[in-house]
Amino acid sequence: MNGAPSQHGVDGTRYVHGAALTRRTHDGVMVLTIDERAREPIMLSGTGTAMWDAFASPTSIRTVATELAAQFATDAAAVEVAIAPVVARLVASGALEEMR
Repeated sequence: MNGAPSQHGVDGTRYVHGAALTRRTHDGVMVLTIDERAREPIMLSGTGTAMWDAFASPTSIRTVATELAAQFATDAAAVEVAIAPVVARLVASGALEEMR
């Protein structure tokens, strides 16, 4: 990645949990989609758990990045760059749905 904030979601796209089953573990959340797009569960831990929770209601990557940056005392642009590929993977698996 080039270090610039992701263009994914900059257009106002919002995301919300899709058709997925989740299981909380002692150190994260395991996400398994109900349809055939994901063959294996996706394990989110650490800040990934907070990110997953933030998408419980429709929201944008930028909003989640800002919330996580405040929660973990770090730079929002860096968080946005870090979570964009995770969001893309969750969308591709069906665990997150795009809402325009």
